[in-house]
Amino acid sequence: MDADVQGAFPSKFTLNIFQPPPPAVMMEVPAEESDGSPLPLFYAVGDVVAAHAAFPVGLSHTEHEVPSADGQSLLTTECLPNDECFVTESTCLPDVSVSDCTITPDPLAPKRFGFDWVAGVSDVIIAYLSRDIDQSTEKGRNIVKDIGVSTKGYHLLQVVPLSEKEEALALECTGQAWKNVEAQYERDQGHPYDGTDLPEEEVAAFRNAVEEEERRLSCLEETMVEVPSGEPIVVNMYQPDEL
Repeated sequence: MDADVQGAFPSKFTLNIFQPPPPAVMMEVPAEESDGSPLPLFYAVGDVVAAHAAFPVGLSHTEHEVPSADGQSLLTTECLPNDECFVTESTCLPDVSVSDCTITPDPLAPKRFGFDWVAGVSDVIIAYLSRDIDQSTEKGRNIVKDIGVSTKGYHLLQVVPLSEKEEALALECTGQAWKNVEAQYERDQGHPYDGTDLPEEEVAAFRNAVEEEERRLSCLEETMVEVPSGEPIVVNMYQPDEL
């Protein structure tokens, strides 16, 4: 996608984006699962980084997840458009959701996939919505809480991290939510939950149930505050010698 750039990188510049993100990076919330609108909702989120001009455009997440041989971790395969792929291993503590796992990236990933960006913005993400979200419905409010914005277009969001004490409380709460959903699953299905060899739809439903339980328990999580329009953000140079 094209963008209008004014000024000079990296000293002082303005980047204007007029096109929506490419379909390949958009995520969809079906109409029946959104805010009551007859239209589906498409959104995208990403980091604000600078890469080499030769870096392949569009990291494609295949969402192909399989358990490791010992069943103690989850292996996620991600691929670029040129079919180069790497595997990320997620190792979870007992009774903790996948979102709180220890991530071990493929050792070949840094040079091939941009973990060594030239520059980036700390604690700021960019989000895009295809349409406004109706916050008069509970589902609409939950979507806004997850994504951080409610109006159509691009937004810059400042991530407000939890304190060390809050992180501990959040981890405990998430573990309790996981246990509660596991117990309900066993009551409904007649056997314990095992994330291996299950259809993707069933795994996704279980994770959605955990997220709903986290909301019911009011588990703490990082919040996002929109950066006011026109306010400058600081770009950190990771590889100044590369310029």
